[in-house]
Amino acid sequence: MTKNIVGLLIISMASAVLIGCAYHDKKDRLVYVSGNDSFVLKKECVSEMKLIPNQNRDKHPDAMILAMMLNKSADCSGKLNSVFNENIGSTAAVYFNDVVILEPTQISSEVKTELSFRQYIPDGKIGIKILNAYQK
Repeated sequence: MTKNIVGLLIISMASAVLIGCAYHDKKDRLVYVSGNDSFVLKKECVSEMKLIPNQNRDKHPDAMILAMMLNKSADCSGKLNSVFNENIGSTAAVYFNDVVILEPTQISSEVKTELSFRQYIPDGKIGIKILNAYQK
């Protein structure tokens, strides 16, 4: 009986450590999800990131556009490109600190994130938080 309790305690502690690590990896990072695929955008993967004004300010006054370019590598642009390109016709969502910042949107064509891409951010304040998180 004591061995069972010790075993459960060890498993519980290991699970808590893994959950904490998983959350830490996503804290202040963009997470892209499509189907069964996901990608956490690490700071070291970003070669360029800036906020630009939304062209349609009449309809969406608080929105901004996040313009990014990723480093060309298998672990950076290669992995995010795969999330998009292997799910063309499906939807993708984007999260920041476990909050949806881009509702599921259909992927309609191939993406090459190493060449640059733009992402709609509905709330400019969140856009500033994202930019600051990657520039720390």
